[in-house]
Amino acid sequence: MKLFVLKCFTAFSIMSIMVFCVCGGIQKTLNMKNCEYSYKSVNNVTISNINVSKGISVLDTPKILLMLSSLNQSIPLNFLLTLDVKNPNNSEAAFYGMLYKVIIDGIHFSEGGVDDKFSVAPGETKPMSIKIGTDVTELVKNNSKDSVLKMVKNFIGIGNEKTKVRVELKPKFRIGGQTITSPTVFPVEFEFGGK
Repeated sequence: MKLFVLKCFTAFSIMSIMVFCVCGGIQKTLNMKNCEYSYKSVNNVTISNINVSKGISVLDTPKILLMLSSLNQSIPLNFLLTLDVKNPNNSEAAFYGMLYKVIIDGIHFSEGGVDDKFSVAPGETKPMSIKIGTDVTELVKNNSKDSVLKMVKNFIGIGNEKTKVRVELKPKFRIGGQTITSPTVFPVEFEFGGK
């Protein structure tokens, strides 16, 4: 009888720990919903390997304008986006990767995923960086050439207007060894570039 009670207690303890771990993992991901996401910075902006983060040199401006006028080759546009994630919860907020979509001036710029774990302690604000990129020539295939060129020029700082950027985040979490993507989108909006 004592052996049976001990086995039942052990099984119950193991199941309780498993439920606690699974629920704890879900709670950390649910906490991400309550976090505040805000724009911090855009760095390492490059167009065809020309770094335009700190402005465009007099020599680079004609090269960039020539590339954009011809569009007969690949023109990679890349940047590092950093968001501040503030956790107002009483416990840790975490995810195990995420999907993202970037829309600039109404143009579907890029989408992708990150498979790195990210966590924020209660009451903490922590930066989260995402490498984002696309090919300008490919964007023109699915959008108006004039709209794409205006967006690119504004984004890299040779246009006159600020670009409106919307980032949609969908965190991933784990349940029982399975990775599941949240159906909830966490949007972040900001303006960048222009003069």
